[in-house]
Amino acid sequence: MPKLLTAILTSEDLPRLKRCIKSIDGDCLVVCNSTNSQFQIDAKKLCAKFPVKFVNTESNGKLGKGKNAVLEQFIKTDYDYLFQVDGDDFVYPGAIKKVNDIINKHDFDVLALTESEVWD
Repeated sequence: MPKLLTAILTSEDLPRLKRCIKSIDGDCLVVCNSTNSQFQIDAKKLCAKFPVKFVNTESNGKLGKGKNAVLEQFIKTDYDYLFQVDGDDFVYPGAIKKVNDIINKHDFDVLALTESEVWD
C-alpha cells in the first residue's frame, strides 16, 4: 500500500502553523525554511507538542528554496507520495483520507486535486 507524507512548509505565523498542524491527520513533516532565527526556535517548540517531525533547513528568504527543501526532505524518506501544504493554510477534514483512498485505487506519478475532487 502506498504511503503518503504530508509536509508543511512553514510561514512565519505561529497561530496559523498550529492551525495547519492540527488539520493534518496522518504522517506529517514540518519544514522550517525561515531566515528568522527566533521563529525557527518557536516553531520547533510548537511542533514538539504534536506528533510531527520538525526539520529546520537553510533559507535564502525565497519561496522556491523552501519548496525545494520540502522535496529534498521527502526524497530522504521511504514515503511514496507527498502532499504539500503551506504553513498558513489548513487541510479540510477528511481530505488526506480521500487522497489516500485515491492513490490506493490508482497508480499515479503525480496527482493534482482541486477542492471539488476532495469533497466529491
